[in-house]
Amino acid sequence: MVNIASKYSGGPQVTKIDFEDLQSAKGKYSFTRSTPPTMLGRVLLTQEFAERLRGSNVVVNAVHPDLIKNTGLLQDVRGPFRWLTNTFGKPAEEAADTPVWLATSPETAAVTGKLWAKRKELPTPGMGSDLAARKRLWVECTRLAKIL
Repeated sequence: MVNIASKYSGGPQVTKIDFEDLQSAKGKYSFTRSTPPTMLGRVLLTQEFAERLRGSNVVVNAVHPDLIKNTGLLQDVRGPFRWLTNTFGKPAEEAADTPVWLATSPETAAVTGKLWAKRKELPTPGMGSDLAARKRLWVECTRLAKIL
């Protein structure tokens, strides 16, 4: 399983998940404010899925595909970020390289719970390595989804 999760920009030491506002309901929605903790959450949940599926022959990893130009992902984003992405981003086919490699390569068949970019494993500093935050996010997500 490959989750698309950008590096949690905003600085890994400063990006945090607001457990009191997981759905960004407080204040006006902002793409630039909401994206870093969302990506951090994807990394944490990838790690938790990997732990829960250990021994099942299912591996779970997260991938930062880099900026991808001309996709529907930015349909609600305006201004400089959209311009930068569409000007300097990769075509979708190129951005798909690492996710496809990760899902199909024999050399990564047993690697699980990691964050990748450009076929290299990335560190997950700050809250990205916080076991308590990972467990809390799992509990909150299952509560919000009414799974448990």
